[in-house]
Amino acid sequence: MTIDYNAIAAYAALATAIVAILTIWYEYRRSRFALGVELIMKLDDRFNSKEMQKKRQIAVESLPNKGNPSTSEILDFFELIGLLTRRGAIDEEIVWNTFSYSIYYYYYLAREYVKEVRKSDPHMWENLDYLHRRLDTVNKRRYKDSDLLPSEADLKQFLEEEKGLLVN
Repeated sequence: MTIDYNAIAAYAALATAIVAILTIWYEYRRSRFALGVELIMKLDDRFNSKEMQKKRQIAVESLPNKGNPSTSEILDFFELIGLLTRRGAIDEEIVWNTFSYSIYYYYYLAREYVKEVRKSDPHMWENLDYLHRRLDTVNKRRYKDSDLLPSEADLKQFLEEEKGLLVN
């Protein structure tokens, strides 16, 4: 019996290449996740900045009946998060954990305003719709019997929280 050293070398090279590819893939995934975490932290900082807090206060003054330019800016912010989630730049579980509370309430409170804006631009805030559906899926996965429709008391509490944001 003869040993084919060329075959052994070829198999060893193949195994090394496979390990290298798997290592690169694993590091890519870790790096992408870390960048997503950094991005969500920056978005959270932006959402809680003094400037955005002021816009949030102004936005809720006209909700739920109608909106204003600040309402559009808040919805645009969530639209960006929806796009980043759709494109895989940020993880939907992290978005759910960080922003779902605000997204649910703004989405619900601004629904009439959104309908009005969509009369002239039917595609406005499509990524926000996508994001809401994805967060609803995450919520149902985590809490099987969860109802996302806020009660009147919940809405009132949310509006008071947003109106009372501290802007120093």
